[in-house]
Amino acid sequence: MLRVTLFLVASSCVLLTFAQLPTIDDDHPLQAMLTQQAAIIAQLQARIDALDAYKAANSQQVAFNANLALSDRNDTHPDSNVIKFNRMDINIGNAYDPYTGIFTAPVAGLYLFSVKVFHAPPGHLHVQLVKEHEIEADLEANGDDPNGRDSATADAVLHLDAGQKVWLQFAAASNTGFGGSHHTNTFLGALMKAD
Repeated sequence: MLRVTLFLVASSCVLLTFAQLPTIDDDHPLQAMLTQQAAIIAQLQARIDALDAYKAANSQQVAFNANLALSDRNDTHPDSNVIKFNRMDINIGNAYDPYTGIFTAPVAGLYLFSVKVFHAPPGHLHVQLVKEHEIEADLEANGDDPNGRDSATADAVLHLDAGQKVWLQFAAASNTGFGGSHHTNTFLGALMKAD
């Protein structure tokens, strides 16, 4: 008698569970359940994929610190006036190319750039921080200090889309090269926050 009662209770629980599932086809209940479960799994996988993409975008590290080697203080890209800061102290994410002097944003977000230059007197050093052919900052150093201590600095916070480029270039009015040592002329940048 106890076995029959337990069987009836267990059967009732199974029937109640099946009865609570929505849109079950009476002619093919197992196939309908499998279809429903596949849809739920697809929704959960889409959520997992979205979270993975968000985590990857917000955990990516991008930072560089480049300076000019002493022997190449006036080196520019052959087809432009882009200045090649060719000595790398840090290049996390490899977004700065020391051979071209161009930084390419790997992800969209807010980036901080900082530039420090010393000029070699006499003359006038005029350098520009450029984002996609738009000048974002001008730096000018034009003293006649024989020790090359006249300098200029600039900082800029820029929003970049993935693939956009930033570089330093000589302005047309510049008529002298860099002064100081290789650690006094620096170009650095870092991802502050990804979109």
